[in-house]
Amino acid sequence: MDHPRNRLAPLRNDSKLRRETFQNGWPPEKNFLSIDELVNQGFYFLGPGNGDRVQCVYCAGILSNWEPNDNILTEHKRNFPQCPMMKSPCKFAAYRDLSTRKSSFTGWPPQMRQKPDDLAEAGLFYLGQGDKAKCFWCGGMLSEWEANDIPIVEHAKSFPQCQWLVASKGKEFVERIQQHVQQGTPLQNVSTDQTVASASSLAHAASPVSSAQLEAVLMGFDQLTVSEAMKTLGEKSFQKVFIEF
Repeated sequence: MDHPRNRLAPLRNDSKLRRETFQNGWPPEKNFLSIDELVNQGFYFLGPGNGDRVQCVYCAGILSNWEPNDNILTEHKRNFPQCPMMKSPCKFAAYRDLSTRKSSFTGWPPQMRQKPDDLAEAGLFYLGQGDKAKCFWCGGMLSEWEANDIPIVEHAKSFPQCQWLVASKGKEFVERIQQHVQQGTPLQNVSTDQTVASASSLAHAASPVSSAQLEAVLMGFDQLTVSEAMKTLGEKSFQKVFIEF
């Protein structure tokens, strides 16, 4: 079964897509609710035939049967207190959308091995100074990048409590990276965690490596299989097969 983390990724990354879901079949008698607030809190409409059911893209929780006096934030927090949005609201909401984060990297030093797309997909936006990037959710800043640093891995190493990271990549991913940190072994020398070691090997490759390839390896797929699949399928098809499976 498809994990909600993967299935909801497009809607989580784009508030415009969430807003568009309310344009088809949203019950007019529920217009006492603020669509803007629903969207900003991470909700999208489940569509015609679902009454007034909305789902959160961060915790996958579903709310329905809204009444005029309901407060969206209160209901969200009461029913889903463990939702990342409720536990730790994002600090830089203006960069919540992936496209906005990507556009922030205008002026990113071209000699850097870390590419804007991979940095943005790791939840980071550019501060416009040197190689400083910051997480839109937890506010953690990363800089002084080394050639083989992997953005999503560095994020998990430095800010494991980031709720966006846990929601989008999974608790297991963060714990795996933290296990490496606690062992104090450089990524390229890790022998007890083959998936992280393989990801490091990919990062050292001479040819450009996409974040989708790195994520697939970190999820446990064989490095050779990943490389060959990328060549055969192309990045979009590869991501659908390996990441959104």
